[in-house]
Amino acid sequence: MDITPLAAHFFSDLARYSIQTSPSQTGTFTEIAVAEGSRRLRFSVPLPEGASGFVRVVPMDGTENPGIPSNVVAVTVPPPPNPPANVEASDGLYPDKVEVTWDAPSGGPTPEGYHIYRAESEDGSYALIGDSPASPYDDESIPLGDYSHYWYKVSAFNASGESELAGPDEGWNAPPPPNAPSNVEATDGAYAGKIQVSWDAPAEGPSPDGYRVYRADSEGGTYTEIDTSTASPYDDTTVPDFATYWYKVSAYNVSGESELAGPDSGYRAAGPQPPDPPTNLDATDGVFPDKIQLTWDPPGAGPVPDGHNIYRSDSEDGTYIQIDTCSTSPYDDMSVPDYETYWYKVTAYNVDGESESAGPVSGYRRLDPPNPPENVEASDGTFGDRIQITWQSLGPGPPTDGFNIYRSDTETGTYALIGSSPTSPYDDTTVPDFATYWYKVSAYNAAGESEQAGPNSGYKGGGPQPPNPPENVEASKGSPVDRVQVTWDPPTGGGEPDSYHIYRSLLRDEGYSEVGSVSASETQYEDFPPDFKLYWYQVTAKNAQGESDPGGPDFGYKRSGGGPPPPPVKPNPPSNVQASDGTYTDRIEITWDPPGDTFGLDGYMIWRSTEETGYYSYIGFTDGATSYDDYVSDYRMYWYKVCSYGGGGTSDKAGPDSGWRSWTITTVDSDGDVGDTPSLAYDCFGDAGIAYYDWSHGALKYAHWNGSDWDIETVDNTAEWVGSEPSLAYDADNGYPIIAYFDSSNEDLKCAWWNGTDWDLEIVDGDGGADVGQDASIALDENQYPAISYLDTDNFALKFARWTDPDWEIETVDDADPERFGWTNDLEFDSSWNPAISYYAWFTGTGPYALKYAHWNGSDWDTEKVDQDGVVGYASSLEFDADGYAVISYGDYTAGNNGLKLARWSPGGWNIQTIVNVDEMGYCTSLALDGSGNPAIAFFDRSSHLFKYVCWDSAEGEWILEIVGDGGTEYADYVSLAFDSSGVATIAYYNKTTKDLMFAVRQ
Repeated sequence: MDITPLAAHFFSDLARYSIQTSPSQTGTFTEIAVAEGSRRLRFSVPLPEGASGFVRVVPMDGTENPGIPSNVVAVTVPPPPNPPANVEASDGLYPDKVEVTWDAPSGGPTPEGYHIYRAESEDGSYALIGDSPASPYDDESIPLGDYSHYWYKVSAFNASGESELAGPDEGWNAPPPPNAPSNVEATDGAYAGKIQVSWDAPAEGPSPDGYRVYRADSEGGTYTEIDTSTASPYDDTTVPDFATYWYKVSAYNVSGESELAGPDSGYRAAGPQPPDPPTNLDATDGVFPDKIQLTWDPPGAGPVPDGHNIYRSDSEDGTYIQIDTCSTSPYDDMSVPDYETYWYKVTAYNVDGESESAGPVSGYRRLDPPNPPENVEASDGTFGDRIQITWQSLGPGPPTDGFNIYRSDTETGTYALIGSSPTSPYDDTTVPDFATYWYKVSAYNAAGESEQAGPNSGYKGGGPQPPNPPENVEASKGSPVDRVQVTWDPPTGGGEPDSYHIYRSLLRDEGYSEVGSVSASETQYEDFPPDFKLYWYQVTAKNAQGESDPGGPDFGYKRSGGGPPPPPVKPNPPSNVQASDGTYTDRIEITWDPPGDTFGLDGYMIWRSTEETGYYSYIGFTDGATSYDDYVSDYRMYWYKVCSYGGGGTSDKAGPDSGWRSWTITTVDSDGDVGDTPSLAYDCFGDAGIAYYDWSHGALKYAHWNGSDWDIETVDNTAEWVGSEPSLAYDADNGYPIIAYFDSSNEDLKCAWWNGTDWDLEIVDGDGGADVGQDASIALDENQYPAISYLDTDNFALKFARWTDPDWEIETVDDADPERFGWTNDLEFDSSWNPAISYYAWFTGTGPYALKYAHWNGSDWDTEKVDQDGVVGYASSLEFDADGYAVISYGDYTAGNNGLKLARWSPGGWNIQTIVNVDEMGYCTSLALDGSGNPAIAFFDRSSHLFKYVCWDSAEGEWILEIVGDGGTEYADYVSLAFDSSGVATIAYYNKTTKDLMFAVRQ
């Protein structure tokens, strides 16, 4: 407002002006504002918003005395405008801006312009981003590619001020058209009423609003849009039976449509029907020594099979007999008995029937060189014209066509081939008299030659020689009643006898005198001693070159004249001593056969030793029974001998034979081929759980003891082969299981978490398609978070993954070229919660090999070689003792030195010892410490096919080796040992012969 005061009204000491208003011209004026005390003749005075009525100006001096007021002016200050209406922001209409529109206020003062405000959420803080004289306003300040949603408000303003904010409304930039989908697939006869088209959403770029499905009559034909779909899959029900159509799919949004993805063909089936036959059937020709493997591809069209039937014939045109069924390719025929060619056909089947057969194709097992023979022996002067070499074939194995015989002048000399023979024996007639030669024998077939067995030395006699002793000397015992009839068989080898001489004694081992002789044409002699007088008889053969050693002895007597019974006689030993091999859980049963002649026998005495060639202690007797139960206190292998006893003394000991009592063994799961690579652990409630692999379904399974039985469930079957080599742990808070395992179909490390109602499955390490996750070992840290050590097969590296919530942290522990790391690793946390890993390493080529140990020092991994003496380090198992020191069990596979080893850390370094020597060590050890900190180890002895358990007996200061159970005729290396809450050792293992998961308890 402009006011012009009169000059006469100014004070000489003007300090300020007081602006005053009144509702009436003559009313009371009240000060509403203050202006500078300038002597201007004209100036503007600011008035408060909405001020109205009458205004005057009063000059004031420095002491606040008023001067003469100015003229009175009537004024009215207009209000600000009303807010605009209908604020709207564009919803993805433009790729580079959001357009904001509104309607002008209805009523009120006319705005001079509009302010535009923006926030990141509806209830967020709104900031001024620009002005506009009128609607619309283009918000071009949002960066390209930012498709976030924003909220807008608008106000109107004039000289008097700003209206309230109108709005808000949501708006955003338009995204570009989406990328094309991928993996378009159409079903081939999987459904009778439709073709189902599926695809994967675009991996990158804007999200589609939907998909358009296109169809053509041929791959290169015209594709016409037939429908839209919000997501995969789409069912096309408008096609006739068996007609093939081609499909493409695009993605679209408000900005446009992607390129077409595809094509892929499909057809619908005509109602329920059997599947088509498999394709590309093939059988291996000599690839495997123990089986013929069949492979095939799924049918090219038609319904998906439920399984396949396998047929085999001895000839291409012969009768094909069904030998098995299987779910998918490949199939291993382990039942072929030899190395001949067999012919195969394979069909597919479902609930509606069986397909025609694919094939035939032929295959055969690989013929390996035969096993070497055993028990090579050369005759020592038995023959005057030759040295005879004999041997025995070594059990089952590849067929043998014949044997090669090698000879050397010395035991360690060069052995030269001197001849071949289809069977034993072989006569070497090319050597001089009495010269000693050494012989070895090998077996051969079309595939090659075995190692040489032997050596053994022999020599031939020089010209005529004395005869060998007669054989099978026997004396009659009371029948016939009036004489003792002594019989024998002629000797084998040596010189020809001219006569036989019969000797008699009252004692078995001395005092013999000749009682008669017969010619060489006779093989019996009749003696007439007193009745019931027991004599021992021997027989010799004699010729011009001399007399043989005696054959026999055997005792006899006659009883025609009555009289007293014969004196006590030393009984003959029993035969066929057998000790039970794990048949009973509380004892070992020893059985034997009585001697053929039981004269003088009163009973049997049983003797026992902990070693086959050790000292045998007397443990008991029977009064004639031919079995004895030994209730031993442990499960180690014992050796037994049995002798006869009577009034004449005791016989020689017969035997030995080994036996053992079995742990209590039950079958956990027998549903198919189940139980491989088990992992046993106990939860916080003391109940056992086992994670294991199901070969029949290619799935991870889990068994948990509920107090009276095993609860069994499938954890993961989301791929064709998933769940091998699992490792099980339980959290200490609620006893929930966590399992690390390998997805072999996708070559990923996975983890399964039990959430209380279901299993959460996740990929821990997929590593861009690399083969990672084998030999996984899981342990929980101080927060009960899982950590996993595992193998990166593509890079031959040991890796470590640790859950940090919400992500896995993954790192490489050891990958120093040219070494290869990570196999059979085992992870544990030490007493300070630092992770440590034992694992196997070897260099490229053939070695060297080593057991390695990695330990986290708080900032990095310290790695070291624990043992590199031979082929060592495989099958390691790690624990920490009460002092916080590492203890590791592992295998030694050095030729001639196979066995189980143990490494223990102490402040002075690693103490390494061999615990058990075996002929062939298995590929798994499982170490646990008992309640006193004593180590115990379970392992598989491949040479004996037995699961074994060895533990340290601190009271006796020795290792105790025990037998757990029979592994069967097929290898099943993997065992898992754990002590229950009562300190009882328990073992989970896979019996590959029966294909079952087993649980053994050392009660």
